[in-house]
Amino acid sequence: MNYHPHKERVMNTKNTSNFDSACEQWKNLLGDTFVHTNKDNIKSYEETTFETDQSIAAIIQPDTHEKVRQCVEIAKENNVTIYPVSRGKNWGLGSFVPPQSNCTLVDLGKMDKIINYNDELGYITVEPGVTFSQVSKYLKKKNSKRYLSVIGGSPDASLIGNMVERGDSSGPFGDRLQHCCNMKVVLPTGETIHTGFGRYGESTSSNIHRYGVGPAFDGIFTQSNLGIVTQATFWLPLKPAHFQVVLFTLQSDKDLEKASETLRDLMDEGVISPYSAVVWNRHKFLAWETQYPWDLTGEKTPLSSSIFDKVSGPFKGINWFGLVGIYSASKAHAKADKALIKKRLKPYSKGFFTINKTTAQICSIFKKPLNWLAKKDIASIVDTLYNDSIFLGNPTQKSVKGMYWRKRFPIPDNPHPERDKCGALWLCPTVPFTQNDLMSSINLMRDYLAKHSYEPIIAMTFPSSRSIYFLPVIVYDREQEGEDTRAMRCHDEMLQAFIEKKCFPHRLGIQSMKSLPEPNDSYLKFLETIKNTIDPAKIMSPGRYDFDKKS
Repeated sequence: MNYHPHKERVMNTKNTSNFDSACEQWKNLLGDTFVHTNKDNIKSYEETTFETDQSIAAIIQPDTHEKVRQCVEIAKENNVTIYPVSRGKNWGLGSFVPPQSNCTLVDLGKMDKIINYNDELGYITVEPGVTFSQVSKYLKKKNSKRYLSVIGGSPDASLIGNMVERGDSSGPFGDRLQHCCNMKVVLPTGETIHTGFGRYGESTSSNIHRYGVGPAFDGIFTQSNLGIVTQATFWLPLKPAHFQVVLFTLQSDKDLEKASETLRDLMDEGVISPYSAVVWNRHKFLAWETQYPWDLTGEKTPLSSSIFDKVSGPFKGINWFGLVGIYSASKAHAKADKALIKKRLKPYSKGFFTINKTTAQICSIFKKPLNWLAKKDIASIVDTLYNDSIFLGNPTQKSVKGMYWRKRFPIPDNPHPERDKCGALWLCPTVPFTQNDLMSSINLMRDYLAKHSYEPIIAMTFPSSRSIYFLPVIVYDREQEGEDTRAMRCHDEMLQAFIEKKCFPHRLGIQSMKSLPEPNDSYLKFLETIKNTIDPAKIMSPGRYDFDKKS
């Protein structure tokens, strides 16, 4: 297949008279303060973690569903293209930037209200500006018996933004869309619909049943340009009676093959929940811990094995790190789960550690001697993995700091990858959960990243016992000449290799919306029929998951 050169991804033009008319109407509706056409105000929204050429025509900031609806009607009447965003924390995949130029950005960040919450039935209803951090703090303040499954990315990312991208998170409710219902959606026509039982207004079932009755439309508003989700309900898992984290380390790829097969079996048996295990390679772990050792490498890239060994400390000789969250209904269950997982995983592990309430307390009491013995801040690691565990709904900035891996200045207290010209490009291939597919995919990523002089920073999660989500990331410094071009070339070649391998991405960045081959069936015709029916002028999010290579 042929990739579109990056600079050719800039498409679309605006009709100036219609655009000016739309801006005047938006100002009348929202007020001048919430309609931005000055390029100085727009510039920061046009930045992401890789090179883009797309320009944004204007930014509008409605703060209610009704204003969103009226903004869409104005856009439709004036034939002006719009592109909704929630919080713009889609780092490595596009941030605020639209796939095509001259869209007006509909910034939904001011819609940040928690609408409804029910601890007994375990759900929370939010607007698009509500963040993972906001919900986490809200539930703690309520002393809730429940928590929100959170992502490894920015705590300031949007729940709804994550859901409409079909993003995932950590723990038993890791499939965001599968644990969401009652969406409130503005169509490109300016009309409003609700998914599920929400269409019946005060239905007692709207927040506790996903599909409702009749055709279920939830999915068509995710990874699409068919509507703006202004409200949705998310289900909250119950805090486990007993929680543990298993950390295991592996020396070789052969150990990884055996350990991954064991994880798959444990998931099949119901011992481990989907999304409750992650595996990182040593480069991912090092980028999570520190920054590139420029002083030791003589400015050379990628990081050599000899230099890696010098900076790996007590983890020298370790190539893979696994992490499993264990959720148990009782002390007896916890003991049995721990024993079973240890029996099955330890034979392949160089190190096997279980962190539970008791070990966390011991680490806190004996913090200094443990840190001295291990030559590591053990207490900090325990806090990250257990006390403030992402598996229990605690968002963290740690992975965000990993985007500063190749930067030549210290990570700031308030990381902002776009501002600081951090380079990051994610790929999201979906791979069958077999040993052969596992290793062939890892070798593919290693080969292409090495070819372009990048470290193989690789993570994998397990949405089920049937599939693996690989999450390789190309991390670089955008301030270095030529790096944007080289990184994009690496990204495109690696994505093409996965496609040729018939392992397609489950999520696309704005730079990849035209990268997939033609389907073998009538998928695109059906999608186009829906789009032409509700958005014949194609005003909403042109280029977003519409796979239209002609636009």
